[in-house]
Amino acid sequence: MKRPYHRYRYALLMAITRQRRARLLAHIDAIPEWRQLFSKDGSLLFVLFRRYLDRRWSMGRRFDMLEADLGAAARHFRADAMRILANRQNMHICAGPGYSIDLGINRPTRIEGMWAFSLNDAENRPLFNLSFGFTGPDSVLIASMQGVKRSDGDTMGLIRQLTKGCHGLRPHSLLLEVFRMACACWGIRRIEGIDSRHQVTRYKKKEDEFKFDYRAYWIEHGAHQGLDGNWLRPVEARCRTPDEMPGHKRAMYRKRYALLDGIAAQTAEALQAATLAPDHVLRGIRL
Repeated sequence: MKRPYHRYRYALLMAITRQRRARLLAHIDAIPEWRQLFSKDGSLLFVLFRRYLDRRWSMGRRFDMLEADLGAAARHFRADAMRILANRQNMHICAGPGYSIDLGINRPTRIEGMWAFSLNDAENRPLFNLSFGFTGPDSVLIASMQGVKRSDGDTMGLIRQLTKGCHGLRPHSLLLEVFRMACACWGIRRIEGIDSRHQVTRYKKKEDEFKFDYRAYWIEHGAHQGLDGNWLRPVEARCRTPDEMPGHKRAMYRKRYALLDGIAAQTAEALQAATLAPDHVLRGIRL
């Protein structure tokens, strides 16, 4: 009985959203790269029948926000980048010893955002995924930050190794910092992070799954909770002054900030050059 129910439900949703879909499709059709993207995968529109970015949004709001998202993305992404994304490929952003970061279509689930920054290990296997959407011309919402499931059980070992290589900066903090750098290049003035209560895929994690405390994460990275419940994260970089650094860690922070300066230069150059990144290696990855 489940399949007939879903068929009837989607038929009803298709009928009551006919005018909204026509408007959205006209918007997509006006941007050749997005027309190519959606023509390859018509199911992308079905995310609006479920949830999108924020579980509190009504269906009408979801249509409006996807339209705004696609329009802002077309303004911020360069033409070469849009062509890469339209082909469902990834764009190289930066790399360092044992890791790389790229921008692509959100692979795990589009209801948490159409776009994603992925941090990958030395074998180009995804380790962390940050998904987001543009909520206006100069604003973004981070809808998820999650560790990618692996069958080899070595996630924590990789995290420790990358943290050491980045002078104490953990991978999910590095990924957020690179995203902030990209936002600065795009002229974004408002970065919001989703609150755990408003996540679209909120559910109880299994014992072998990566558990993430969003509120502690946002607070740790200088965010404060806004009136709507989401978290506002500063667009500007904040570096500790020597007086704020423990004496025995000052050398580590100097190396970390030198590393981030280099990554910022890589990120700015990558967003201009739009270089194709290698395909992710999904061996042992559960998406």
